[in-house]
Amino acid sequence: MVRRVILAGLLIFVAGGACAARAQDGAGEEKLRDIRRLLELNGTAQAGMQAFDLLMPNMRAVFGAIFDSLPPARRALAVRIMEEETRRAFTAERMVEELVPIYERYLTAEDIKALIVFYESPAGRKLVAVQPQLIRESGVVGDKIAEEAIERIYSRYRDEKINLPGRRPPRRRL
Repeated sequence: MVRRVILAGLLIFVAGGACAARAQDGAGEEKLRDIRRLLELNGTAQAGMQAFDLLMPNMRAVFGAIFDSLPPARRALAVRIMEEETRRAFTAERMVEELVPIYERYLTAEDIKALIVFYESPAGRKLVAVQPQLIRESGVVGDKIAEEAIERIYSRYRDEKINLPGRRPPRRRL
């Protein structure tokens, strides 16, 4: 009799735990769906792809320079392969799938729901609408700051008579 009571208690405990785990999995699935919805609403994947498109000309230039000793047709092929494989790897769908676990780790289900409400609001929709311009103009600002820093670095190199291996610093503008 005691064994039956203990066995029944264990079964109830295990069954209760399994139900709780299933309920938690359901909540987890809802959170994952909400994260995907948030990423769709806030345009994260699309913004990532736009940033990628802005970087592509620089990547073409870098890869073109890496292969500058090749004949032009082979260099063009090397750059095309880089671009094709990079575009194959960086898709909006892949971005979302890679970002979901990060959002899940740092945001609660309540945070995500609140963000969804924001991105469904007029202000949230406006932010998403102007995001491409924000990214583009922010990139221009970043490029400007980087160019200024590079000019100062080269100027100091010249002042200190530090020559870069394999290339000469640009001459001072007068």
